[in-house]
Parts: sequence; structure tokens; C-alpha cells
Amino acid sequence: MGFLTTALIVGVVGVGVAWMIKDSLKESERKNTLCMFEDGVSQDEFNLIVEDTCKTISRVIDFKTKGPVVSGKIRSQSGVSEWSFEIDFNDYGHITGKYWISSKNNESKIPETIAQRIQVAIKEKLKE
Repeated sequence: MGFLTTALIVGVVGVGVAWMIKDSLKESERKNTLCMFEDGVSQDEFNLIVEDTCKTISRVIDFKTKGPVVSGKIRSQSGVSEWSFEIDFNDYGHITGKYWISSKNNESKIPETIAQRIQVAIKEKLKE
């Protein structure tokens, strides 16, 4: 391998690592920004939206909110096991409807469905 090829590979890897670090820092900043619920959706209204949404999905067996974060448990289709999810609605301290999902079951559409329904309700509330 020649010098130019090696330099090119090192440069590409370096840029990739820099982007990953930058994204990680942005994600940390987003998560750590205190959400004040001052944009048209109060904490109580958010909690009610989450409750109304989660109650419509029969496989949701438990859910809670902690600030702008919704966490819950889903019963498997077989009913034998359960798995958890988390949906974060903290958009740098604001409730805008934008969300980030983490789930123990990436194949299930349930967390995405919950997030989308909450998002619609938030956007409707923000229009008022």
C-alpha cells in the first residue's frame, strides 16, 4: 500500500470518528437540556397524551413518564415474555413532537406507533 493510499484511509477514518464524536456530543447535549414544557404543552398535558395513547394499545402492560421521556413494557405476541422501550420527546428543552426511540425489540412497530400517535397529539395541541 502506498503512502497516498494510507494517508487517504487514515483521513477517511479520522473524519468518520470525528463525526461520531460530534453526533455523540450533540445527543448528550440534547438529552441533558432541561425540558421546561413552556412551548404550549404542559407536563400534565403531556402525561395525559401519553396515558391516552398507551391505553389504546392492548400489549402495553406498563408505562410511565419522567419529564419528556416515556418508558414502558410491551407483552410479547405469545404472552410469555415482555420487553421495554423508551421514547424521548426532549428536543433540546422543547416539546416539538420530535422524538428518539430506543427499544429492546427493534423488530416491533409498537414503540414507533406510540411515538407517532403522541407526536400527532402534541402537534395538535401546539396548533391551539
